[in-house]
Amino acid sequence: MLAITTGLTKAASSTVYTLLISLLQQAGHDQTGWRGVTLARLAATDGVAVSRTGFMSTDYLKAVRPALAASGFDHWHAVKTNGGLVQKCRSLLDVELIKAIATFRDPGDAAASLLEHAERQVITGGPERARLAHIITLRDAIDHVAERTRAAATWLRDPRVLKLDYALVKDRPAEAATRLGEYLGLVVSDPGAAGGGPQPGSARCGLFAAVASPDEAAYAAEKFAEYAGVVRDLQR
Repeated sequence: MLAITTGLTKAASSTVYTLLISLLQQAGHDQTGWRGVTLARLAATDGVAVSRTGFMSTDYLKAVRPALAASGFDHWHAVKTNGGLVQKCRSLLDVELIKAIATFRDPGDAAASLLEHAERQVITGGPERARLAHIITLRDAIDHVAERTRAAATWLRDPRVLKLDYALVKDRPAEAATRLGEYLGLVVSDPGAAGGGPQPGSARCGLFAAVASPDEAAYAAEKFAEYAGVVRDLQR
């Protein structure tokens, strides 16, 4: 069985992935050979090139099915993606061979965080500098995030998926870990001991409002309208 973590760019889905690995370890589901694995990486092990930002046609056959087989179908494995749902994965949700956790965040704040990250990658020569080299301005970051909102929203609309707010994950990681454990039916004695999680209170909210010009704010409002509406519904 697979526990998939996903979410909008810079919305803490990788942080949830780290928490999830620790919780699975505590519950007796060894993740030693799986830490850091994405569905795209699994799919690429036999030479198939798959984007990390989406489930493509080869993902189910080349990544999802082999991962399920390796799990023995009775052992949870954590994997990471940022893509949308495909019908095969919807069917697996139906029979509880996979479960999914999707994080969400104000998309403007995600864009502002992405711009900061892209700048750091270029300055420090980080591993993502080439992939993010086109993000030079806040509007570039808005465009990059906007291209991924549709896929992110498909997870958020599915009632079988656990949705976690970015601020919850960052500000109250023990509570997020508890919700993860309950969702997966894990016996976890100490959710607060999940290793590698964020320091409580590390959420960065209101970034976009602090840095965006009126023109950039209007541009983002148009680009993010659909996804922002889904997030508002979840926060009610």
